[in-house]
Amino acid sequence: MTMRTLNGILSTLFLVGMANAQVDNTFNSGGSGANTTINCIALQADGKMIIAGNFAQYNGVARNRIVRINSNGTLDNTFNIGSGASAAIYSLAIQADGKVLVGGSFTQFNGLARNRIVRLTSTGAIDNTFNIGSGASDAVRAIAVQSDGKVILGGSFAQYNGVAKGKIVRVSSTGSIDTGFNSGGAGANAASAVYALALQSDGKVIVGGSFTQFNTAAKGRILRLTTSGAIDATFNSGGAGANSDVRCLRVQADGKILVGGLFVQFNTSTKGRILRLTTSGSIDSGFNSGGSGASDAVYAIAQQSNNKIILVGNFTQFNTSAKTRIVRLTTSGAVDNTLNASTGASSAVNGIVRQSNGGLVVVGSFAQFGSLAVGRIARLTNSTQMVLDDDPIEIAREKVRSGQSGSVTVRSTAIGLVLISDTERTASMKIYSLNGSLLHAIESVRLPLGELAVPMPISVNGLCIVTLTAGKEAWVHKVFLGLN
Repeated sequence: MTMRTLNGILSTLFLVGMANAQVDNTFNSGGSGANTTINCIALQADGKMIIAGNFAQYNGVARNRIVRINSNGTLDNTFNIGSGASAAIYSLAIQADGKVLVGGSFTQFNGLARNRIVRLTSTGAIDNTFNIGSGASDAVRAIAVQSDGKVILGGSFAQYNGVAKGKIVRVSSTGSIDTGFNSGGAGANAASAVYALALQSDGKVIVGGSFTQFNTAAKGRILRLTTSGAIDATFNSGGAGANSDVRCLRVQADGKILVGGLFVQFNTSTKGRILRLTTSGSIDSGFNSGGSGASDAVYAIAQQSNNKIILVGNFTQFNTSAKTRIVRLTTSGAVDNTLNASTGASSAVNGIVRQSNGGLVVVGSFAQFGSLAVGRIARLTNSTQMVLDDDPIEIAREKVRSGQSGSVTVRSTAIGLVLISDTERTASMKIYSLNGSLLHAIESVRLPLGELAVPMPISVNGLCIVTLTAGKEAWVHKVFLGLN
């Protein structure tokens, strides 16, 4: 596709392009939200969300520190927590079976003794099959659920169920200590905390926090553990690590690791509160090369289906550009100004999730986002409800800028599409309505030289946008489907 052709599509399909992220005023419409800080958010498979923090009310209804909301932000009254948590909640994790793990500084939940960790059923009731004994001796700030059902807890605790566990412990699916994890190890040093946990596909665990030692070995606030909890000495071997707290971690699909927090140096290199590590723990020098990074803390990291990266926290600048507590980066770490969140959040953003339609739900201590009063929770979208992470026009624009010479054209039939390619290639295909809703996606289509018929579900009909991407090439077409 030539730039001239692409510009013609841009002119014709201006409603599909996304220029500015806006606060969605239909989200929790008329609701007051939380009456004080929301620390964390977790997205269920059905689109509902669990939010938790320090608050005592949501939309004016008494809810002590945890609540479930519907995908539109309204209160879900089917999630009954009783009197809730007695003190702050800092961490959440949703299991594959829908049960919810909750960590914090509380010592009671719904009037029952639950020291800083509890598991709830999908209805909000305490799951008594998760037996924590005397629980954690101090706050639980991070939770990771393994594929085998075991659970790793991190925090500022020194003991779990009366057993010395230096800020990290692995428990079984029933809450009992997994004695084989970091057996005999002291864990993280006193007066420190584990704030972040991330699981790799091979079962190894990335651990981030404020610690400077682990099992008496010098470890500058980040390390990797083997599946048995031992230090993986191959990770950032000989490096000093971060000079201040690591607060969030995310493992990319390619195995590289995004690290955010309060630090301004890593292994003596200047890194403004965000960096990316290779699979061996060394700095990925190509990420945000030469950039100054965030002006203040990065608290959470999200990644979109197109691999762009969204950071939230307490910063007001990124690489010297005004970015008030939220910024989107390209895959190379450069600022992506196509997500323009107006004036941003009035106070810290602590967490973020992506909904299935690409909308971004953010939580924190802010009472205002942009010009709209919000109760510590907001959803970002745009005026045409275009999915924020998969704008087909923006994808095509980026691909064409990099240069391409091939051709894939599209025509509709009574049962679907015919794709006509000038060479053999494998492409990803997505179909959108004109208002930007994703209707259908095929991640891998093997195109022969010539024509390929692709049937479409009956639900995919009307005037649609078809995008195809193959490596550095991209094509965008407008077609009418459902002629029968």
